[in-house]
Amino acid sequence: MDIIFLAFFTKLRGIMPAKRLSMKHVKHILELHFEERLSIRAIARGVGLGRSSVGRILDRAKVANVTWPLPKGTSDADLERILYPSPTLSGSVERELPDWMEVYKELARHRSLTLHQLWTEYIERNPQGYQYSYFCELYREWRGYREDPTMRITRKAGERLFVDYSGKQLRVTHPITGETRTVELFVAALGASGYIYAEATETQKTFDFCSSIGRAFQFYGGVTRMLVPDNLKSAIIKFRKDDVPILNDSLRELADFFRVGVVPARPRRPKDKGLVESSVLLVQRRLRGALRNREFFGLGELNEAILDQVQELNAALMQKTKVSRKELFEELDRPMLRPLPSEPYEYVQWVHKRKVGSDYHVHIENHKYSVPHSYLGRQVEARLGPYTVEIFAGNERIASHVRSRESGKYTTVKDHMPKHHREYEKWSPKRYIQWAESIGPRTKALIEVYLASFEVPEQAFNRCNGTLILAREYGHEAMEMGCELALRRNTRTTAAVRQLVKQMAAESEQPKQLSIDHENIRGAAYYATTDPKK
Repeated sequence: MDIIFLAFFTKLRGIMPAKRLSMKHVKHILELHFEERLSIRAIARGVGLGRSSVGRILDRAKVANVTWPLPKGTSDADLERILYPSPTLSGSVERELPDWMEVYKELARHRSLTLHQLWTEYIERNPQGYQYSYFCELYREWRGYREDPTMRITRKAGERLFVDYSGKQLRVTHPITGETRTVELFVAALGASGYIYAEATETQKTFDFCSSIGRAFQFYGGVTRMLVPDNLKSAIIKFRKDDVPILNDSLRELADFFRVGVVPARPRRPKDKGLVESSVLLVQRRLRGALRNREFFGLGELNEAILDQVQELNAALMQKTKVSRKELFEELDRPMLRPLPSEPYEYVQWVHKRKVGSDYHVHIENHKYSVPHSYLGRQVEARLGPYTVEIFAGNERIASHVRSRESGKYTTVKDHMPKHHREYEKWSPKRYIQWAESIGPRTKALIEVYLASFEVPEQAFNRCNGTLILAREYGHEAMEMGCELALRRNTRTTAAVRQLVKQMAAESEQPKQLSIDHENIRGAAYYATTDPKK
């Protein structure tokens, strides 16, 4: 095979597809073409390939002067060498190849840089170098494209963080009972360097998912421009092909906090996040091998071991490029990451569809928080941070409170109270007790019970006032007896106390039977002791 033919064939290879068919397929195509005299369309249907693929195989055979049947003794390896000759034989002089790792780094560093620009610079340095089409093919081969026709994209440095969960769970042992439980494995990888972060979490729920992303950004020491999660429920409420996906509220808060765009992978499209899929596989294999004989008694202990293994994995040289992920991270991703926010990330939870009660409070996590009384009966939403509770009506924040963990209690802002409620602010618990003491000890005891029933004494003022004014209507004596019954029966509502006081007042007003004592009136006893025969 002469040099001129190889030079021409090398030029032709620049437009050939990256994938090589098996020689079995190639022989079938040649047989149908030469012996059956079928058209390219018919051959494509017969072998289950595209017409362009069949056409390119026949073009290669034509350039290489391949006939059918093949010469006796021609093996599959011989046929492959004829159709796909070695590039080092493609000219009279061996041509200098670029440093493909440097080409990759340049593409990752500069967002607007193209492969064509790098080829132009290569030709300026090497006028006898490879033409652009073959330059591109050699780069694709170096990236590992020959056996995989799927388009792969060179990720820009600092652009994307891919996150996902492993399908293989880890185990943690209870230190006392010895029972084991499964935990999830979260994995993140940067787009350009492939730098990996991993940790174990209790679940895949929103709190754990968002917290893991926050810790991943802390691990990297910066923030990417985009976040690429899978379509798990902790992240995406609804994926829309033709519109922006609907994010979980907590993930949206995280994205706003870090100023990162969320671009979820398409459902059932694992190649959209192939980098993290391969990283998950690497971490799985590493952990299953290195930690297989170890037992862990808590998430903290397990995560320390995971971090050690991940750091070793990042420091190891990659087989193809002979460069470590850590070196690529320091050179490519780290300089391009945006700075972390000045404040640490804190998980935020949203609570929807809460109705403002008649006491102008909203019930959230077994605690009641006040809102302006003008919102009675309205539907509101609450944003729960680690230390605060913010309540919204639509897009307007109407209240903000310190978050309380006490169950069954109230948090009230006086400005939220109606005007006639605020009138009671001039009253104090001491003044109500003095008023009750002027009526009687039992009334005082009942008012003290009222005041002790509420965390904020002002919340008992309405009840105290409604009870004490009963003394004006029914009198102090009936009031004392009614309060005594209320204390005995553990009655607390104003309506129930009113009923008891009213009942005591009614009984005290009934006329008493008069006793008649006179010498001329004998009475029933006289007749009971007198002998009737006399």
